[in-house]
Amino acid sequence: MAQRAAVAEAVAQIWRASTDQALWLDAMRAIRELLPRTIGGTLYTPFRQGQPGGLWINLDPPEGLIEAYVSRFADKDIFLHSVLRRLPRERFVFTEEIVPQHALESAEIYRDWMVPFGIRKAIGAAVHATGQEATIISMAGPGWSEREAAQYRAVMEELSPHIHGAIAAHWRLVRAETNARISRYALDELALGIAWLNAEGKVMHANRTAQAVFDGNDGLQLTAGRIAAAAPAAASRLAAGIARLGRESGTGIGAGNGASNGADRNGLDVVVAVSRPSRRQPYVVSLVPAIADPAGIASAEVRIIAFISDPTIISARLRGRLGELYGLTRSEAEIAESLARGDTPDEVAAHRGVSMNTVRTQLKTLMGKLGVTRQSDVIRAVMTLSTLGGAGDPGAP
Repeated sequence: MAQRAAVAEAVAQIWRASTDQALWLDAMRAIRELLPRTIGGTLYTPFRQGQPGGLWINLDPPEGLIEAYVSRFADKDIFLHSVLRRLPRERFVFTEEIVPQHALESAEIYRDWMVPFGIRKAIGAAVHATGQEATIISMAGPGWSEREAAQYRAVMEELSPHIHGAIAAHWRLVRAETNARISRYALDELALGIAWLNAEGKVMHANRTAQAVFDGNDGLQLTAGRIAAAAPAAASRLAAGIARLGRESGTGIGAGNGASNGADRNGLDVVVAVSRPSRRQPYVVSLVPAIADPAGIASAEVRIIAFISDPTIISARLRGRLGELYGLTRSEAEIAESLARGDTPDEVAAHRGVSMNTVRTQLKTLMGKLGVTRQSDVIRAVMTLSTLGGAGDPGAP
């Protein structure tokens, strides 16, 4: 009965560690409780130390063992180099299936590293072996008898599907977290505000452009963590739209893969113009449903995506890109930016302290360089580049 309880505790510790790397040491201690004469253990991911998902956990190693291994034998480890070749991911692969015991005992690493530290026998296995994600766990002992070795291997075989599953889950989470970081980086590069809202309108995540809009507190801001407009009419429309999408976005919209398109949103989109004190151009906020959640179990998760368009936000790198792509001078690029922000040619001249004739001449030149004939085409070209170029400062002159 005590053995079964210990196995159950080890299994629980292993699965807890799948989502929290810091708990792998506890999991290995639980495994050691099932192997009474174990003197140490290691869980590691070769060649990925310091990288996302990389594991290097040592269970009470003998003093000097790690230093000796790293400085003298790591590059000669026949088990390590064998495990990185071709191993099945579907099952626990034991040491002797990769490197026979007689081959291990004849190797320099065994004679000069393992034996001097009291390690004469080990139960080691590859539990996840796919390129840089190869993960190895080994528990070492001082010359176990054949009976003990067989007993300990039986224990590891019982734990093996759980260890393998937990390691596989660990790597899935690592990949998901990496993809999430890449996605957030990509969102931050857009000069379009994007915010993820829960069913109550609370912002779960905002890209850099959206956060700059909220921080500017210029007619659109966060109130108690929720997106809100200062103007009463816009505030009412936003609140009503968020309430409706919060109720209806989980009722089958985008079912299957979580994607939504114009055909299956059934008119759930909400578009609100939000006036602002500092500028005559309003923000345009578009709310769309995010994911399907018929059971309502993700009520605290992302249910609504808010797209915030602000014509005054121009890419911080736009001026240089206009010069590189179209050969615009700094003055021509500044005029193009001002037009994109909604300024008229008269206002451009006033802001720059030049005559209208000068602005007209420069505008004609820059349109020729862009290959367009209308002022609206200049604005379209600038806004296209700006959206792809990373956010700048909202409301910059």
